[in-house]
Parts: sequence; C-alpha cells; structure tokens
Amino acid sequence: TVKILNSDEDANILLKQKKNLDDFRPDILYRTVLAIFDSPVCKAGLVQAIYVKVNSGVLFEIKSHVRIPRTIKRFNGLM
Repeated sequence: TVKILNSDEDANILLKQKKNLDDFRPDILYRTVLAIFDSPVCKAGLVQAIYVKVNSGVLFEIKSHVRIPRTIKRFNGLM
C-alpha cells in the first residue's frame, strides 16, 4: 500500500526520519490543481493537462477533463 505523507498528519514519522516537513505538503498541489482547473483559462480550453514530478522521479499527468475531488482526502486517494 502506498500512502501520501502529509506534514500535518505524519509529522512524527517524518521528524523521526529527519525529513523536512515543508517537503510533504500535498495540500499545496491540491489547491494549485483546483485553482488552475477552475480558472477562466482552463474553462476556455487553453489548458490540456498539468504535469507533476515527484521526488522519486515519477511524472504524473493530470488531464483537464478529470474531475478533481473537492476534499483533500479524496484527492490523496486518487493520487
């Protein structure tokens, strides 16, 4: 099972591993994706996709026609 680590919920685990909490903020990605897909530019059809590259090197493509969940927990589950 894969879990998206969040600095709010998983701070103890991250601090034990001496990780920087600022590097574990899926809420920033979530808000950014929502803002871009809700923008007039996207609604005009000028945004086809958003590409997200994570620290492990994996590249995600989020197409503009995808319905983004309105809660962060569901968004994390989707990722």
